[in-house]
Amino acid sequence: MSPEAEAFAALLVEHVRDRAIRACDARLSEASMSKASPRWRALHEQGVDIPSFIPDVVDSTIARLLACIDEGLLELEWEDAKGAHVDLTVAAEDEMCGNYLGSDAWRSAYSKERYFDHYAGLPNIFDVPGVSDDAAASDPTHKGEDE
Repeated sequence: MSPEAEAFAALLVEHVRDRAIRACDARLSEASMSKASPRWRALHEQGVDIPSFIPDVVDSTIARLLACIDEGLLELEWEDAKGAHVDLTVAAEDEMCGNYLGSDAWRSAYSKERYFDHYAGLPNIFDVPGVSDDAAASDPTHKGEDE
C-alpha cells in the first residue's frame, strides 16, 4: 500500500470515524441540542445499548463508501499534503474496504475510539501453508507443498 493511501486512511479514521462516534456519543448527553437526542436518550433509558451500536453503524457506513470506491461506482481523487492528486483506487490497490475493517487494518491502526473487531480470532482463510502470497495468487488451486 502506498504512503498516500496510508495518509488518507489516517485522516479518514481520525476526522470522519472518530469524530462521528464522538458526535453520536454526545447525542446521549442531556446537554445535547441535537434534534435526535431526545429519541436516542429515550431508547437508551429503555435499555437499548446505543453506545455499543454507534461504532458499528459508523464503520458500516464508511465500509460501504470505500467498497463503492473500490468497485468503481464512485471515483475519488484525493489531494495529499504535498498537493499531488492521488487516485485512491490505485494507491490502495482496490482494497480500501478490506484495509479499513480487518484486524490489522486502518481502523485498528489509527482509531482512538472504541470498535468491535468482528474478525478477531478467525483464521485467515487466504493463508495457504507452505505457499507464498505470490504463488497462492497465481494458482488458487494450489494447496501447499504437503500435498
